[in-house]
Amino acid sequence: MPLLLVFFIFFTAFSFATEKIFDDCKEKELHSLHSYGILSYGFHSNTFHLRNCFLKYNFSITNNEVLEPYVQFFITFKGYKDTHIPETNYSFPLDNIELYDYGINLWWWYVFLSLRGAATYLQNLDTFLLFTPYRFGLSSEFDSTDLYQGIFLSSPGIRAGIEVNNFLFSYSQGDYRHLIPSGFLVRYSIKNFYIRSVFLFSHKDPVVYKANEFSYFFQLSVRKDFEFEFFKLLLLGDYSYLSDNASIFRVEEGILWNNFLLGIREIYNSNLNSFLFEASIKRSFYDIFSLGFQYGSDGKFYFGTEVNF
Repeated sequence: MPLLLVFFIFFTAFSFATEKIFDDCKEKELHSLHSYGILSYGFHSNTFHLRNCFLKYNFSITNNEVLEPYVQFFITFKGYKDTHIPETNYSFPLDNIELYDYGINLWWWYVFLSLRGAATYLQNLDTFLLFTPYRFGLSSEFDSTDLYQGIFLSSPGIRAGIEVNNFLFSYSQGDYRHLIPSGFLVRYSIKNFYIRSVFLFSHKDPVVYKANEFSYFFQLSVRKDFEFEFFKLLLLGDYSYLSDNASIFRVEEGILWNNFLLGIREIYNSNLNSFLFEASIKRSFYDIFSLGFQYGSDGKFYFGTEVNF
C-alpha cells in the first residue's frame, strides 16, 4: 500500500493549534501576533506550494473588573503562492494576498459580541499532523486528497453568545449573496480537554434566493490529553454529518515524549466508502519549530513547513 511522507517545520508547541487564528481568545498582552501557514513540497508532483498563510494581529484592552468590558481589535490577512500545477503550462507563479478578517471582539460580563469580516464558525481544525483534513479552497491545494473536506464559507457578519468560565454558546451569521452562511457553536474547554460542536448551514443557491433549500453541516469533536510521568497520550476525534447524508469519522492518536510527537490519523467517508490512514513523527525545538515526517495511504509524498504560533 503506497504511503505518504511529509517533512515539516512549524512555529508552535503541540497545542490547540489554529484556535487563536480562527476562534476568539482573550489575550493577556496589549499587542499579540499569531500566524498559521503551510509550505509544502510534493515529491509526487515535483512542486513547491505555499499552500496557505494566515497572519493575525490583536490589540486588546483588558480590565480586571468583571463588569468592565474587554475589547479586542484584530486584523487577519491570508494568502498563498502556487508555483506550478503540473497539468497547467504557465511561466509565472500564481500569488495572492488579501484581507481575511477584520473587526472587534467585546466581552462584557458573560456576553460575547463580535462584528467582523469572517463571522461564520468553521469546522474543527485541530490536528496532530502537518495538514488539517480540510481544504481552504485555494489552487495551491490542488493535490489534497478527496477525503479532505472543504472549509465552510465564513463571510462578513456577527458572532454573539454567552461565555461563562470555560463554556461558550454562540451564534454566527454572515452575508454572502443569497447563501447567508450561519451556524451555532457550543464549546467547553479545560486544561487538557475540550468538547466542541458546530451546526453550520446556508442556502443552497447564491444567485436565486430559495427560502426552504439549505445545505448544512454538523460536527461533534472531542480532545483529551492524558499526562503521565514521562509522556503525554493525546486523543482527538470528531464525527461530521453533511446534508448529502455523508458521515465522516476522523480519529487521531498521539504520543508526546521529550518534545517528540508521534501521531496517526484515520478518516472514513461513508458516501465515498473510502478510508485514509496517515501517520507522522515530529520534534519540537524551543516551542518555536518542529521537524518531522508524515505517512499516508493515498500515495502522496510531501516535504513541507508549517508556521503555527
